[in-house]
Amino acid sequence: MKYRNLSIWRNIDKPLLIMYLLLSVIGYFIMYSSTFKGLHIQSDFWSANYGKQLIWIIITLFAGFFILLLDGSFIK
Repeated sequence: MKYRNLSIWRNIDKPLLIMYLLLSVIGYFIMYSSTFKGLHIQSDFWSANYGKQLIWIIITLFAGFFILLLDGSFIK
């Protein structure tokens, strides 16, 4: 019986992942700093632009991880 190596980290393009994370973090902080309205605590964090952007960053991380779990022959 032939066993496959199911290591996800072995097949990841690590420089591409690092660049994605770095650009996401930098872009998020730029958006947060440009829409910051003072030192008061905002109760509507998730409805503000930076809250929505954080939601999309989290969704894309989960979607990317799910795609990595798919078998390559499934797509063919």
